[in-house]
Amino acid sequence: MTTVGVSILLLLTVSPAVAQLPRPHDSRDTLTVSATVMEAVLSTEKDPRCSFLLLTDGVTSPNTFRMLKKQLQTPCLFGFFEATEDNKDVDQVIEAAKRLRRNSWHVTVVVVSDDPTFLTSITSKTVRNSLLVAETRLLAVTRLPLSKLWDLQESFALRNAMLILMDETSGSLGCSVYVHLPYRPQGTKALKIASWTPHRGLTLTTQLPLFPDKFTRFLEKPHLVAVSVEFASHNLIVLEDVAAPGGKRITFEGIMETVLKYLSEGLNFTYSYVRPEDGTWGTQNDKGQFSGMMGVMTRGEADIGLGPFALTPIRYGVVDYTYPVDIASMKIMSGRGRAEADPWGFLLPLAPLVWVALLISLSGVLLTFLLLSSYLSPKIFDRRSFKTNASSLIRSLRDVLDDPSKIMIWECGSFTVAYYRAAETGIFTEVADAEREGRVIFNRLAEYPGSIDKLVREGSHVILETESFLLTLMAQDFSQKGQCDFYYSRDGFLSRIYGVTGQKNNPLVPSMSKRILAMSEFGLYDHWRKEVVPNSTSCLSLPTKITVSTSLSVTHLWGLFTILVCGYILSLLVFSLEIFSVCFLKFVSSSLENVTRA
Repeated sequence: MTTVGVSILLLLTVSPAVAQLPRPHDSRDTLTVSATVMEAVLSTEKDPRCSFLLLTDGVTSPNTFRMLKKQLQTPCLFGFFEATEDNKDVDQVIEAAKRLRRNSWHVTVVVVSDDPTFLTSITSKTVRNSLLVAETRLLAVTRLPLSKLWDLQESFALRNAMLILMDETSGSLGCSVYVHLPYRPQGTKALKIASWTPHRGLTLTTQLPLFPDKFTRFLEKPHLVAVSVEFASHNLIVLEDVAAPGGKRITFEGIMETVLKYLSEGLNFTYSYVRPEDGTWGTQNDKGQFSGMMGVMTRGEADIGLGPFALTPIRYGVVDYTYPVDIASMKIMSGRGRAEADPWGFLLPLAPLVWVALLISLSGVLLTFLLLSSYLSPKIFDRRSFKTNASSLIRSLRDVLDDPSKIMIWECGSFTVAYYRAAETGIFTEVADAEREGRVIFNRLAEYPGSIDKLVREGSHVILETESFLLTLMAQDFSQKGQCDFYYSRDGFLSRIYGVTGQKNNPLVPSMSKRILAMSEFGLYDHWRKEVVPNSTSCLSLPTKITVSTSLSVTHLWGLFTILVCGYILSLLVFSLEIFSVCFLKFVSSSLENVTRA
């Protein structure tokens, strides 16, 4: 389907019979009275690629819409929907509008009603059904006073929304335009940004434009809540704070704390942390509920999911993702083992297979050069240096599964565990089988440093995690030990995009995305990671061969001495046998001579 650039004007009206305010000066419906005001407000939309979608409950006459279309001097196309007060009809119209919005350039939703219940319900429906996304404008027109519209505060504050209140108490029509600023305490009065009268027209009362951008940088510094857990480069810190619940306040120190601080300075907000009880990223259970940080986000207990979270279809259905913070693949981390002296190593060159292989290789090389010299011109030969790569210790997931002595460590409550458990074909079904066999254990990310020291270093366990996380673990261990005792696999699997998350259809997410995009383009994330994780590149390029310089002792050379002693013993036996044989021969000869003489 070809995407077209359109703007939608969605008019939702309610029957005058449900209006709660008297109209002593004008008995016409609210849509008719507000036509001039809407024309003044919406005249800023000059994009010719637009269309108006008008929804009526069947009470407003078609003449009213024709008059409104004529009064709104725009090149936009008009669409007309008629619905009764039945919720089913309204839902169908919203679904139709949503389909058109997906192929639209700009969207403006206008709700016209004097019924607070209708305004609240229709606003919640448009939000719940994803008609009001971050790019969508919302304009509500009503004769109700501001004191009766507190229920709209949260919905309007988190949307690109304005509220037009018409006032006819003074004998002439006047209007005020209000904006609810986001993340303000419940009950905070809306900000008046413009007014309208028939004589003066539309006048701005602040420096803000109509439909101000409230999320690129917050006008007032709000306080947001971020959810996070500790991991290798993101350490948990508990502080004493009498104002915090329980007298304890948590914060973090590390790479993602630096990212959140960068966002807070750019968007102008303060923040505090919450932490899920299970300390996991979160997975979905059979009832559709999420655990961990994802559970905190889906329950609306946090504004920002710091993560970073791997992008999966299930998670994307309940939260929105920012521009990627990182793109990483899963890899396998294992202990490198330690160099051990083989006391019988000096016998390896004397093995029969070595001599057989050497003879075959020499014969093959000789035969190859004879053929090349016979059929090819000597000019094509050149002196070249060939560098042979020794086979490395890097193992794959296939190698781990084929080795029954290896136990895998996976992150508990992660998408990777849910992925291999749900797999029906392929190698990940074997991972699920290995779990049932007891070859899989689970750790939280905060438990990995202890596991690599006690389990992975000795070689019995391997860790399966993202490359960046494994490099952090290796760098931290190198900083403590001064040597690289671990390696990770060369090949990766389950590549994923990782980003910060926010509430579904919340305009805060696109604003954070712009900042994170700039952060990535300038290389700040990689720079911060190197600063936060010392020695992050020390174990990147490990040699395939290791030369160990150490003093030799009898424990290293006992095989050689064993051969030497055995040789001495054997030679002594042979020497003794020679002496015995000579003596025996002399005795036999002497005996024969005596017999002969006799």
